[in-house]
Amino acid sequence: MSSKWAGAIGVLALLSVLIMGAKNTFFPYELSAKQEGGSAKRSIAATSPGNNGGITTGVISGETFAYFKDTYTVLQDATNLQFILTNYYGDKIGKNSLTLKVGFQILGSATFYPVHFQGSRQIVVDPGADILTDPIGVYVKAGDKIVVQTRVEVPAGGEWPKGNQALEYVAGSASGSLDYTSRTFPLGSATVAGYSPIGVLGTVSADNWLPTVGIYGSSTFAGTNDNWRGLGAAALEGKLPYFKVAKGGEILQHITFPRLSLLKYADAALLYVTSNDLNSGHSFETIQTQLMQLFNQMHLQGIKIYVCLPMPRTTSTNSWVDLDGQTLNPVYGPGGNWEKVVEWLSSVPAPVSGVFDTLSPVEYRLPDGQRTGKWKPLLTKDGSHLKGPLAYDTVSSAIYVDVIQTLGKTGPLPFVPITASGTDAPMAAVDHDSFDRADAATLGAGWLEMENGFEQFPVFGIESNKAYNSKYQGMAIRRVADGDNFHLTANIEFRSTNQAGLAWNVISRSDFFMLRGDKGGGGGVKLFAINSGGYTNVASANVPITAGAPVKVEVMKYNGVITVKFDDATLLTYTLTAAEASKFNAVNNAGIFVNDGAHSASRWLDYTARKAVD
Repeated sequence: MSSKWAGAIGVLALLSVLIMGAKNTFFPYELSAKQEGGSAKRSIAATSPGNNGGITTGVISGETFAYFKDTYTVLQDATNLQFILTNYYGDKIGKNSLTLKVGFQILGSATFYPVHFQGSRQIVVDPGADILTDPIGVYVKAGDKIVVQTRVEVPAGGEWPKGNQALEYVAGSASGSLDYTSRTFPLGSATVAGYSPIGVLGTVSADNWLPTVGIYGSSTFAGTNDNWRGLGAAALEGKLPYFKVAKGGEILQHITFPRLSLLKYADAALLYVTSNDLNSGHSFETIQTQLMQLFNQMHLQGIKIYVCLPMPRTTSTNSWVDLDGQTLNPVYGPGGNWEKVVEWLSSVPAPVSGVFDTLSPVEYRLPDGQRTGKWKPLLTKDGSHLKGPLAYDTVSSAIYVDVIQTLGKTGPLPFVPITASGTDAPMAAVDHDSFDRADAATLGAGWLEMENGFEQFPVFGIESNKAYNSKYQGMAIRRVADGDNFHLTANIEFRSTNQAGLAWNVISRSDFFMLRGDKGGGGGVKLFAINSGGYTNVASANVPITAGAPVKVEVMKYNGVITVKFDDATLLTYTLTAAEASKFNAVNNAGIFVNDGAHSASRWLDYTARKAVD
């Protein structure tokens, strides 16, 4: 055979492989960010907060087809958009095939884009399948809203998967000859649980890429009492792209195919599990075995795994307004299987990358640190779930998005009781570095100490509370090992703007850093390097402080860089010099205290601290 013919046959063989490959995979671009290199990546670009995927099945009475509208928030600039469409619900494949059509527009634009499936305007999706639409070269930027309208049709007697969230819809019989995947719905559409894409995939810049998170778990993640948003979405919303396939009543053995197949679009998984397994009477050993099976399944897909600690479960005679009215579920009491699960997960068992302590913000503990298994007052209304959006938002701060964003490792810090010292009134019971809606005055004036297994030491290098000349101060402090990175978060309600009410210290007797408010008011914030009594302003920024308004304050040290955030916005950063880093690492005390010049005792809402493993 001549080389000419051999070359031609080789080309034909290559084309055959490519064609058959395209046929077998059915849709191109089924690559997550972790699978694709180069300067651009395929990643989830937009998310619908209440979208849980299919939870159950059904139809609008008397209809075989309908149009549904869902709105997706763009988290990262993207183009070549594709919509992820599924035909399953929970751990079950769909009951019948679905005939789908999709169209969308960017909110605020009059242009409507019809979507295609290998060149066709509609496609039949078999039970159990998840597919991608053809890429469409529309550019969207972070913050845009994509309004997606989906036409779903089933055979006579069939049903379509539907989620929990209420979607705008037009019933098939009411649509006449109009195609609502090519035009917008009329105003004032009613809402009903319906069908929509699980997420929007796009081509994004590798330089500004955000990892995609798959949210798996039970009703706390599905959004009970939270308008179907849930704890995971509350933490990630507006920060990282995600898809959510959590389901009320979830148990470990049901988190299987087909939902796990969606991890091909993910870089990390966030889990809230075991609550229903415990309540169903499963033993600790069974739960541990099933957790390891789930972790290993996820790990084999090349993703990071992050787990939230399960919260209490009690009954109450007075709507959980106090502790005395609560009765423990025996499984959830101290020494029970719940505590065993909590302690085991807190050890961050491989291949888990991180564990977030979503328990301590809600569980009441005795002053000596002993668990009670009871809810703190007013955080639940049924003994199993958070009370509502405010509680979800508060507890979601325990899920450290920066760790997930960097795909790093972390573990929950151990419980550390805080005690007061000095001649003032004793401090009220406080747990897990949390000044739980208690005024600084209640906690006792002067300085506080914490005993954390290393030693007791004063908050201030200066041996009195005369520094800053304050009547009331409240502070939590953490001692960490040499060189550790850390992340402190405080939600604080400032009572005045006279001194902005915040200071952050790294204490070394006469050598430390302090972030403090400007005494002159106006919301100025400065980072001082204090050396032997001398103040050097090394970084400053303006931030509005409103009396009576809660503010989320974060102070982080990562690899020699100090970052300060107010309400998730970066306020300032400072890179430690070699000499400063040496002093910093030798001291390793970090904390946040509230203090204001008007002596009006700013209020702690909560406080958490953690260290990063790497």
